[in-house]
Amino acid sequence: PLRRRRAAGLGDAGPHSLSSADPGPGLPSGWRRPARPRLPNCWQRASTQRRRLSSRTAPRRVGAVGSTGGGGEGRHSGERPPARAPPPARCHTARVQHCSLSNADSPDAALRTSPQRVYATIRKRRMAVEVAHAVVPGPAPGPTTRILPPTSRTVQHVGSDLGTQTLDAVNSTLDRANAAAEAAAPDDGAPWQPAPLDLPRVDMTGVRGVADGNEQDADAVASAAKVVGEAARGIGFFILVNTGIDEELFTDSLRLTREIHSDSNVRFPVAFAPPESDIGLQRKGASSAARAMNRIDTGEPKVDHIQSLMVGPADEERCKRMARHSMTGVWPEGTEAARTFREKSIEFMQELEALSMDARALLALSAGLDRRTFITPVEENAGMFRYNFYPPMDEADDPCAGKPGFAHLGAHTDFGVCTLLIADRPGLEVVEDDEWRAPPVVKGGVYVNCGDLMRQWSNDAFTSAVHRVRMPTGAHDGRAGIAYFSCAYTNRSPEYNEPLIVPVQELLAEGATSTYKPEKWSEIFLRRIRLVQKKASGAAR
Repeated sequence: PLRRRRAAGLGDAGPHSLSSADPGPGLPSGWRRPARPRLPNCWQRASTQRRRLSSRTAPRRVGAVGSTGGGGEGRHSGERPPARAPPPARCHTARVQHCSLSNADSPDAALRTSPQRVYATIRKRRMAVEVAHAVVPGPAPGPTTRILPPTSRTVQHVGSDLGTQTLDAVNSTLDRANAAAEAAAPDDGAPWQPAPLDLPRVDMTGVRGVADGNEQDADAVASAAKVVGEAARGIGFFILVNTGIDEELFTDSLRLTREIHSDSNVRFPVAFAPPESDIGLQRKGASSAARAMNRIDTGEPKVDHIQSLMVGPADEERCKRMARHSMTGVWPEGTEAARTFREKSIEFMQELEALSMDARALLALSAGLDRRTFITPVEENAGMFRYNFYPPMDEADDPCAGKPGFAHLGAHTDFGVCTLLIADRPGLEVVEDDEWRAPPVVKGGVYVNCGDLMRQWSNDAFTSAVHRVRMPTGAHDGRAGIAYFSCAYTNRSPEYNEPLIVPVQELLAEGATSTYKPEKWSEIFLRRIRLVQKKASGAAR
């Protein structure tokens, strides 16, 4: 308080300031020492106690920056304390204030054991060290003007980094496609229907095994690679046909997916709840493509009307090698269909994993690269299966009824290398030329789309496809679908030396430079997750 400072003969300025009229030798007239930083309440109380005790004797010595505050001649002699030096010129450590350690090292016995005094001492010593090791004199950073990229219908931008720009570009595409669908909706109240889409078809006859060099027809491989490359550079989607996978395995996998999600007697022992559990059941309403794409405030459904079972690798030894949880104790149980589902799933997983590697080999060959370019750096990872079911619902309960811009699985791009999809009903929609279009269901066919990692890996040569699932309005029996995300489960073993994903320079246009740096897949994935979380928190504010 002011009256105590005056009683101690310190004047109005307090014991930690220098008079502006007489700043001291070597200091310009009018110079004032920077104000002490504001401390938390507990530290303020400790500082107040020190001032009260010291004011009963004499003014303290004002220690120099970096001083240890030890006792010495003149500490309580009543002499004018030596002047503090001004802050270092052009110091870049803008947040660090000059401070005195003599207060923290006061010899008062009553304060020596005070916890508040200990905290204050630690803080002041750290600040003094930071000042002493401040950046060497150099050009002072000038004021910066934050330039925000154009806004979309999502939240205000929180940065101008490449990830934000990419996400906003996708959202702008979605806005245009949704606006076009709403404008094309019939005026008579009839349900809106997307235009049909004829996706490129890749005949895999004589091509299977190309990832390992075991293909049977070189001409068929060249023809398939050409179709795959054109599709990847265009819409980012294509269909593999004549894959050699048993047609009954397709049919049984989809039928069992529908049964385990529809039968109330089926038990799911583990819930999908990352990061604690990244396998198990994700119930309807627990996923949100709108959140993943930062579209929470667009008026679209905030959650997806889908129930999913996430399945990881079933090989126990492989899971141990990857430091991952195995599927033991996670498989659905309680019915015969659940037991059969486990057997069929393991077989189907092996088939789609091999097919995924062949698709990636064709992508590499289409660009004249080594066939293992998009395989070897991620071969120690594993794919994730997502067994999806879109339950039937009445038109009155359907949030997408009469709203062409809404979807039961919100519009999105996939994070990873590529995704393989199969389904027993229509519903998949893909953006082409800023319009939603619907490809047909091809019996025995496998949809393949490139993801964000493939786009980055190819230096933007390959397209990360924008897609969604929208069920027809009115009565239907639901939709079963299976998605296989290549390399989604990263190897977490501390002994695993994860290689870098190096953007392919051969896919750059002549004279262009890459906008991406070599990174690990796990780092790329986590950065995308943090970007979504950061922008979602910005929307909440």
